[in-house]
Amino acid sequence: MYVLLLEMDIIPGTEEAVFEKIHAAPEVKESHVVTGDHDIIAIVAADSLKRIYEVVMNIRKLREIVRTKTLPVVKVWKSSLIND
Repeated sequence: MYVLLLEMDIIPGTEEAVFEKIHAAPEVKESHVVTGDHDIIAIVAADSLKRIYEVVMNIRKLREIVRTKTLPVVKVWKSSLIND
């Protein structure tokens, strides 16, 4: 299982639309509005890097997304979502 944290900067006021669109992909396991440098962080998990790439590229095409930052997960200590 491959896991990626996806940080997104979005157009203000588009949070609901972004949540609905990104969760159309079953690989988006969680998403959260956060404060700080970014607006939303999502957890993406898939069985292949190819599928991770496809999901991220589709999300990056959304008009509400201004900028993304990807953080590949290299070790999971504990997760109720993802089996290590």
